[in-house]
Amino acid sequence: MKNNLLITFGCSWVFGRGVGYVENMSKEEYLKLADEKKLADKFSFRGLLSDKFNLTNINFAENASSNQRQFRLAKNFFISDEFKILKETHDNVIVIWGITSTARNEIYSVKHGRMYNFKYLHDNEKFSKIIHSICYDNAHEVEQLSIDMTFWNDYFNLKNIKNIWFDTFIHNHYPINVENMLFYDHAPRDILSKITDTTTINDFPFDKGHLARSTAEVGITQGMLNPHSFHPTKDGHVKISNMLSPFIKQMIE
Repeated sequence: MKNNLLITFGCSWVFGRGVGYVENMSKEEYLKLADEKKLADKFSFRGLLSDKFNLTNINFAENASSNQRQFRLAKNFFISDEFKILKETHDNVIVIWGITSTARNEIYSVKHGRMYNFKYLHDNEKFSKIIHSICYDNAHEVEQLSIDMTFWNDYFNLKNIKNIWFDTFIHNHYPINVENMLFYDHAPRDILSKITDTTTINDFPFDKGHLARSTAEVGITQGMLNPHSFHPTKDGHVKISNMLSPFIKQMIE
């Protein structure tokens, strides 16, 4: 049996936030278990795929993570001695990478002595509103994503690492063709639209980084999303896992 490594990047959808939700659970009950790692590791789509295909999963996806943070974590990991050892001891290395809202970023905080991840226009972060007003442009951010993904595609190809990308809950209009992007020629291509069978791209304020309300409500009605934070339920993760399974199977054969 082959020894296969699955490395995952993304935001809370890839982490598996709220996968422990059950029907009629109160918000207070939900919040107590929303971020439990054991539940996320087992019942998220990455956990289901790992179990189905006997993959060892190393996960970097974090709740509310920005794309910038995930790219930084990837750079640090792939140049590490840890990864060199893992590469030598596994037959296949597979990367699943979920692209999240562009209305997030990270910056070095002198006060905290570390990189600080934040959301633009967050109600409690005055500085994020200022930075948003003078620095943020969605089209520019999407263009940079195209460049970053193209770079990583080339890197993974050179290192014999197999990878796929997906838009998580926003269909980004990339200015260049991004190889290995799932459902690239299908609009909308984002996972939220796929698990809710939505066929219309929702025009909503990208700069606020929120899910399209109409699509989220459909997802809640279908049981694909929980009603408290709009993250995928267990059934939602099962549907995502089934959606990704053919691509994983192809990459490990």
